[in-house]
Amino acid sequence: MFLNPDHVTIAVADANTAIAFFALLGFRKAHVATIDGGAPARYMGMPGMKAQHITLELVQ
Repeated sequence: MFLNPDHVTIAVADANTAIAFFALLGFRKAHVATIDGGAPARYMGMPGMKAQHITLELVQ
C-alpha cells in the first residue's frame, strides 16, 4: 500500500501507450525532458543513460 507517495518512476518501452493508459487513471503529461548523459544520468547512477523523462501529474 502506498501512503502519500511523492513520486513513482516507471520505465516503459512505448511512451505513447503508457501516457494513454495513465490518462485513463486521471493523469496528464506535465513535462518532458531528454536525458543524454550529464548530471541527471550521473545522479541516477547511470552516467551513459539516454532516455526521455516524462512527468505525469494527477489531475485533481
